[in-house]
Amino acid sequence: MTVDLFLLEDRSQLFRNASVTFADAMSGVKSLNTFFKRKQLRRINNLLEHLDNRVKEVNDHDEQWYLEIIIRTANRILLSYFIPFTIVAMTCYLPAIFSDQRRLLYSAWFPVDWKNSDTIYYIVVVYQLISVWINIYQNMLSDSYPGLYLWILKGHFHALNIRVSKIGHDLRKTGEDYYQELLKCIGDHREILEYCRVFEETFSGVLLMQFFVTEVTLCITATYISYVDSMAETIYTAMYFLCMASEICLPCYCGNEIVYENAQFSNALYSCNWLDQDRKFKRALLFTMQRTQKPTIIYAGGIVRISLSTLLAVFKSTYSLFAIVKQTR
Repeated sequence: MTVDLFLLEDRSQLFRNASVTFADAMSGVKSLNTFFKRKQLRRINNLLEHLDNRVKEVNDHDEQWYLEIIIRTANRILLSYFIPFTIVAMTCYLPAIFSDQRRLLYSAWFPVDWKNSDTIYYIVVVYQLISVWINIYQNMLSDSYPGLYLWILKGHFHALNIRVSKIGHDLRKTGEDYYQELLKCIGDHREILEYCRVFEETFSGVLLMQFFVTEVTLCITATYISYVDSMAETIYTAMYFLCMASEICLPCYCGNEIVYENAQFSNALYSCNWLDQDRKFKRALLFTMQRTQKPTIIYAGGIVRISLSTLLAVFKSTYSLFAIVKQTR
């Protein structure tokens, strides 16, 4: 398809080819990022395992109940990715089936004469169909797991806030027990901040590229819709547009939630029963509250916040770029 970008003369086919080519290139980049960042991913998994063990150690009903909700929601999120991507996979061949003349699923250059040979044509179509399906589900997994990592982190952050707010309210424990609980919670908070740091180190660059590619791909896809003249291709293109738009929604939403949960950590510290504790406890509590005043923000490329404001900015830029393209059409 990349070669065919330089050979196409039909503008509508050029837009259709370009939208898929950019997405495929980005999918390859995300796969390479996963391969080269294996060490960081193992570190994230180790941190998650430690946080899970802490929840089991504390054995608090409210924490476990909330994390169960988080896990069930994570499964629903993965399903919500799977459904539209599957629809795209199942409708990508419709434009070729309902076309008046022989055409490929996607415009591409092949060193064979597929237009005048039935056998070669069907081989090429099957090859494209299998390749597209593999690429679609590879893209789905590459898009979903960074956001799911943040979603699970949000759950553990909230569970920590519940844990901290209950310190000092169990009258069966001593002041030293409360102090040790506070120190463990401070350690848990450090683990969460380390999780954020490793996540940013792992996905910072690829998410920055994803923001740019999503903006360009959405613009090109929206432009191509204006050239579509069949219902089959309209359905496919609309679902493809939805899938491309969803690629950055989950990380941006979860980035916002991490900022919120970090702000709630200070409130949780204040909500514990610190009034009845000794000076050592209060000193550690005050020191921790001072250190948590700085918001925990995850950046893409070290410059762009992963937040809902960035998501809105990408969609606004997409519309502006689309308007420019339409005027020059």
